[in-house]
Order: sequence, then C-alpha cells, then structure tokens
Amino acid sequence: MKELHEIFELRTTQCAEILDRLLAVPAFAFDDSLRLRLPIKPGLYVIARKHGPKGEYLHAGQSPKAKEGLRSRVWSQHFTGGGDSAGSDLVQKVIDKGQADGRAASQAWIRANCLVQWLVEEDKDLRCWAEHYMLSVLRPIWGR
Repeated sequence: MKELHEIFELRTTQCAEILDRLLAVPAFAFDDSLRLRLPIKPGLYVIARKHGPKGEYLHAGQSPKAKEGLRSRVWSQHFTGGGDSAGSDLVQKVIDKGQADGRAASQAWIRANCLVQWLVEEDKDLRCWAEHYMLSVLRPIWGR
C-alpha cells in the first residue's frame, strides 16, 4: 500500500508543479500582439477576466491536436475560429453567457475583459493528465 501511495503522490506532485508554473507566468491581453506571442507548441492555458475575482477562471484547457499548438488553440480556435454553437469557441461562449450579441461584439468583449496565460508542455500524456488536474482544481466557470 505504501508503494501505491508513493506513486499517487508523485503523480499529484507532477501535475501540481505544472499548474503552479502555469499560474506563475505573465497573463496577456487579447490584443494585436497576442497571436505572435503564442507559441507554435502544445501546452496548457487558462483564460480569466482582467478584473474578475481572484481564482476565478472562465475557461481552461490544452492544445491536444492543434496543428500550430497554443497559437492555433487560443487564437485561431477560441478567439477567431469556430462558429455557432462551437463548444470550444470562446467567442460563442461569450455570446451564450449573454455578454455579447454577435461575433464582433464578443471579440470586442474578450479584448476588453480577458487575459490568457499559457505553458508549453510537449509530453502528450503528462499534458493530458495535467489538464484534468488543472480543471479539477481551477473549476473554470465556463467549462473547458
């Protein structure tokens, strides 16, 4: 039993360290420079309101299959991509939550109100488990 406990402790520590590193990196606004700042590598990200309650996150996830990693996932899929009822589309979530009434207004709301943090994690399995851990700890209010 002690050996099993040690295995679980190691896994928890790995994921907690990744989350700590993610939350320690600078947060960036959805401005004109963001697209080029985002790496073309896979990783984890969190999106929060600029002046929201501490510890409250709107959305969080990973870039599991995005061709251009975090740049594709955060910028192309969440901010400029997707479409009506696209569940992974942040623009659509802003509309669904009543913060805007269309795509352009939603993107303006995101630019004015949101910040994103990210961390590159190239190990596919570790990134997946770290995402599950991160979601269970942060509990983003708009889902993942």
